[in-house]
Amino acid sequence: MRFDCLCAAALAVAGAAPALAQTGTLPGPATQNGISYLCGGVGSDDAAAMKQAAARHKLMLTFATRSGNFVSGVDVDIRDARGRTLLKTNCDGPIMLVDVPKGGRYRIYGDIDGRSTSAEAQLGPASKGKTVHLVLPGAAAGQG
Repeated sequence: MRFDCLCAAALAVAGAAPALAQTGTLPGPATQNGISYLCGGVGSDDAAAMKQAAARHKLMLTFATRSGNFVSGVDVDIRDARGRTLLKTNCDGPIMLVDVPKGGRYRIYGDIDGRSTSAEAQLGPASKGKTVHLVLPGAAAGQG
């Protein structure tokens, strides 16, 4: 009986899960230093699911080449306005959803095989769905 209650509760919390299941699947979240993040978006269905979920997260990062091809396997380093690293990980997909702890100014660094780039994001306290595109110079499409 307890199992039935847990399943019903999980379905109630999921809410939008049936819509996401039609377009692709979301990876499970990971946490580092209290910051939750997801990496994924390999394939058009999973990319669509990640983009749809972006509205529920503070920040969406995309990784691509100059020609516009998505790239995976990017080393990501997110720092606060004081330059302190908040999150440092490798993203195995071309899209990363991140929930930084609060509004403010963040510097995002992306690196793949020594080729790097960075971008800045300014977030308000209630910001959701802010998109930052990291274009990695010389990276091969689909790398990772």
